[in-house]
Amino acid sequence: MENRNIIIILIAIVVVLAVVAGAMFMQSGNVKEPTKIKITNDKSQYEGGKVSIQLTDFNKTAISKEKVNITITNNKGKVVVNKTVKTNSKGKANLDLDLKKGNYTVNATYGGNENYTGNSTTQNLKIKEKAKKSVSSSSSSSGNSYVDQILNDPSCTVVKDPYAICPKHGVPYWQDNYCDWFIKPL
Repeated sequence: MENRNIIIILIAIVVVLAVVAGAMFMQSGNVKEPTKIKITNDKSQYEGGKVSIQLTDFNKTAISKEKVNITITNNKGKVVVNKTVKTNSKGKANLDLDLKKGNYTVNATYGGNENYTGNSTTQNLKIKEKAKKSVSSSSSSSGNSYVDQILNDPSCTVVKDPYAICPKHGVPYWQDNYCDWFIKPL
């Protein structure tokens, strides 16, 4: 009789352990992988810039074909941009901006899916005014047709500080070692 009771108790313990192990196994299948979202654009840009994001898992593996919401608020807290972008095969997405000079806050939010958790990040963004191109008469009096061609090129923008923007790469000339030519006001 005692052996029978011991066997019944052992069977009950094995059944309870099997149920607990099964529940743990089933639950581990529902664990979502954490994500990381990063705003990769410069924090200071000229009018006509863009917001760039990258979505990865914690191993820095790109997460593609996922929607990320980008919200931009001005310094008064008013939402001025609320758009959704889709990540490419490298987990990257861009949003072209049409913002005027000012200070903004960019928020990028990924809602997650059945495999990944959601995540969000925030970055301050300063938009600087693009100056109108100005060409002094002394700079074009050289008669050099190549220089005149460059000075009259609409893709060249002279900014106020007074640096020129490389028309190929869109960065100030002192930051770009690969641009063929630059314009710096006299």
